[in-house]
Amino acid sequence: MDNRRSSIGRISPLDKVRWIWNSSRWAKVILPGSMGRLQKGWKVWIPLCSCFRISGSYTRSIDMHEKKSTIGRRERLQQMTKEEIKQAAWIQIHANGASALSLRGIASSLGLSAPALYRYFPSKQELVTALILDAFDSLRLALDATAQRLQASPWQTRLRELGLTYRRWALEQPAAFRLIFGEPINDYEAPWEQTMQIAGASLTALIRTIDDARACGDLQLPVQPTASPELLAALQAWSDAIHHVHPDILYLAFTIATRVQGLMMVELGQQLPPFFPNGDELFAREIERIVLEIEKR
Repeated sequence: MDNRRSSIGRISPLDKVRWIWNSSRWAKVILPGSMGRLQKGWKVWIPLCSCFRISGSYTRSIDMHEKKSTIGRRERLQQMTKEEIKQAAWIQIHANGASALSLRGIASSLGLSAPALYRYFPSKQELVTALILDAFDSLRLALDATAQRLQASPWQTRLRELGLTYRRWALEQPAAFRLIFGEPINDYEAPWEQTMQIAGASLTALIRTIDDARACGDLQLPVQPTASPELLAALQAWSDAIHHVHPDILYLAFTIATRVQGLMMVELGQQLPPFFPNGDELFAREIERIVLEIEKR
C-alpha cells in the first residue's frame, strides 16, 4: 500500500489520511493512528511537493482532485467571509450613513481583528467600491427582470413599468440608492474604470426601450440646444462602446434617469411638501409626462 513520507517520517497509508486543509506547499492532516510520539487524532502539517517518496524509489504525484477541491472550499469560505463583511457594512450604512463607515467597527461586529478584515478588503476604498458595484448590479437586475417580463409589451408600457421598478427598488434599498446616487463620501473617489461599466449597464433596459420606440417610428426626440464638441465626443464614445446606439437616444435615456433619480432623492430625503400625501402619484405622473413628451403624435 502506498505510504507518504514527510519531515516527521512515515505518515500513514494514503487511503487512511484525513486531509483537512492544504496550501500550495503544506497540508494539514488528522492522523488515523498513533505514530511514534505522534498520537491518534493529532493534527499535523506535512509538506506537499510535486511528488512523494513511496516505498523505496517509487514516486507518485499528489492527487490533484483532492488539492483542487480543497482550494475550492477555501475560496468559497473566503467569498462567504467577504459577503459577511459587506452585509455588516450595509448595516452600518443603514444606521449612520456611508460617510461613517468604519472598517474597525465592521471587524468588531463580526468578531474579527482589524488585520484579519484587511486581508479581505485592504482599505475602506476597496470595500466601498465593492458595495457600489453590488448596488448597481442589484438595480440592473431589477430593471432587466422587468424588461424581460414585458418584452412583448408596447414600449410605453415598458417605460412606465421600468420607472415604477426603479422607485420600488429605491424604496426597498434606500442605503444602496443613497450610496450610488447620494452625497459623496469623504476621502473616497470612485474608480471609474471599475464602476463606469456597471453603472452604464443599469441603464441598458431603459436605453433599449427608448431605442425600440425609435425603431417603430413612435419616438419624438425633444428639441435640444446645440451641444458642445466635448459633449458630442463623449456621447459618441458611449455609443461606440454599446453597439452604436444613436447618441441622441443615449442622451435622452440619461436625462430621463436623472429626472426620476431627482424625484427619489427628494422622496427618500423626506423633502416632499406637506401637501403631498405620498410620492406615489407624483412619481407616476412624472413618468407619464415623460412618455407623453417623447411619444410621436
